[in-house]
Amino acid sequence: PFRPEPQAEGLRALSLGSRPRAAGAGGCRRPISLPLAPTMPPGPISTLYVLGFPVEVLPRDLKNFCRFLPGFVAANVPPCQAGQAPALFAKFTSSQTAVAALNRIHGQPFDLDDPALVLKAELARRDMDVSQQTPGFAGAGASYAQHPPSYPQHPPKRPLAQTLALAPEDEICTLTVLGATEKGISMDSLQEWFQSWPGCVGMQINEKIDGIFAKFESRAEAEQVIMEANKQNLGVEWARRNLDLSRECPPGVALAAPAPAAAPSFLPAPAAMQSRGAPAAAAAQAPWKRPRMVDGGELKTITVLGMTEKGLSQDEP
Repeated sequence: PFRPEPQAEGLRALSLGSRPRAAGAGGCRRPISLPLAPTMPPGPISTLYVLGFPVEVLPRDLKNFCRFLPGFVAANVPPCQAGQAPALFAKFTSSQTAVAALNRIHGQPFDLDDPALVLKAELARRDMDVSQQTPGFAGAGASYAQHPPSYPQHPPKRPLAQTLALAPEDEICTLTVLGATEKGISMDSLQEWFQSWPGCVGMQINEKIDGIFAKFESRAEAEQVIMEANKQNLGVEWARRNLDLSRECPPGVALAAPAPAAAPSFLPAPAAMQSRGAPAAAAAQAPWKRPRMVDGGELKTITVLGMTEKGLSQDEP
């Protein structure tokens, strides 16, 4: 007589490839066929996975890290434990813009004061889901599970001209330096330095924020300037928007026209950093002062600030 096999806790264990027996002699055995899960062919990846950030960096700064790169859509910072370096996922409009952003980010230091800590950017395993993202806020509502990158090494870098061809028409071509006085750099030296670079179409000096803005004809020319400025620790940054040279300047803001010249290999020493015992010939070579344009016309008044720090007094001639 037929006897069933022993059961575990009243349930028969079936595994893939096991076949039940039919009652009676000579019963046939049929294999069990299980449906396979549908597989989706992998498509082009347009999401970057970036590592190498300092531990103390804020998630808000990371979400705005790729904000001005061409094709940027959204960003997400996965939660991490205390004392652990954060990571960043950045979504772009296409795989081409993602690779272009990868080439700009990979191998660059996040903090110029710590050049040994460089960023590592790679394509993620799958794209970030931004279907529930709140409009107008980068990274809000984006859900993405942390996965290892799709390959351990980044793809070969593209030529600079090919990378810049992917930028939209409204790309940022304006550079800025804020807090020049605190950095020990005179505004006249910065103006003269920007004017010497090819492609500079105009500048704006804002005394209220102690900053200068310089606009270039193309982003490629602006990138060359910012690369050279970073080597000299000048603190040149990308502006949030392009400088509009057609608008009228408010009081306290002056426009300066560029003067074509060869690009210098170094920044001239600011006047505030020159020694007090310098000969009079050095003062004669000081850059020409920019005109201050206000509503009432050109100003004809000069001023000297910080006389005590410079060792001067009002009684001196």
